[in-house]
Amino acid sequence: MKRQHILSVIIVFFIAACNVSALSAQSKVSIYQSEAIIQLVDAHKALNRSRSRISGWSVQLLSSNERDKVTQLKGVFMNTYPDVKVDWNYDAPYYKLQAGAFKTKMEANRLLEQIRSQFPDAYVVKNNNISPLDLL
Repeated sequence: MKRQHILSVIIVFFIAACNVSALSAQSKVSIYQSEAIIQLVDAHKALNRSRSRISGWSVQLLSSNERDKVTQLKGVFMNTYPDVKVDWNYDAPYYKLQAGAFKTKMEANRLLEQIRSQFPDAYVVKNNNISPLDLL
């Protein structure tokens, strides 16, 4: 008698579990949102795509009117810190070698402290020419 009772309880639980899994396989989730929300999100996406450069912070390693000097130091930096983006730009009459791309000045200061012993003349600068992909 006790055995039959346990067996029937197991069968009931098995049937209930099958019904629950069948119900969950058939259920749908519907999201209703205003057309105005969709338009705002699309406008925000378009604005983000149109911005090719953003403002942030970098560490300036060197500013010189000698391009060879800048490219040489770039090679040294790349060999020492291969995971940090480094590039130079020309702002007449100077070539400026900058490392890193950061949203905050605090993040740039962390890099500066890390490299200060090898690059004692480096300093943090505002950089208005950062690619959003460099921040990833």
